[in-house]
Amino acid sequence: MARFAHTVAVAALDRGWFEEAAGALVDLLDASREGPGGTVVLADGRAVEGLRLLKGRHLRPGARYGEVPAAREGAGKAGTAAEAADGPAALVSGAGDSPVTPSSVVLRAWRPSHSVEAESLVVEDGMSLKAGLRLSEPRRPRAVELSLAGHQPGGGSLYRFSGRGKADLAA
Repeated sequence: MARFAHTVAVAALDRGWFEEAAGALVDLLDASREGPGGTVVLADGRAVEGLRLLKGRHLRPGARYGEVPAAREGAGKAGTAAEAADGPAALVSGAGDSPVTPSSVVLRAWRPSHSVEAESLVVEDGMSLKAGLRLSEPRRPRAVELSLAGHQPGGGSLYRFSGRGKADLAA
């Protein structure tokens, strides 16, 4: 297996803008709640379009968020048997006979005063891609860590890859 290490210098992002945006997003999500049917509802009562809590408790480690795909043609109003038995989570977990595997985001940590960590898994056309993000002190970010891993069985010489990055925002 080949390993590469490299340091990259990038142009600075306006720190004030980034801190304000990160803090506003964390505050917005922190004030949100779970609504009917797993919808995510903001403090002003508006639902976040296209986002559903699929599994777990809102803003708790292990909570899985995503979008439930529309019922397939011919499934009728009741949906698939898997959806009827296990709810929307059955479609995301791959249960049932749905050929669509939507992407989802799993919250690994939600401590707005310390760190926020999320992981996303996307499976499409036989390739799986997992991306992770960890933000230290999200209301006034001090560090960000990114990870990416992919796997494509039968993908030739590049059937598996991964990478990690870390930025010290306090520097």
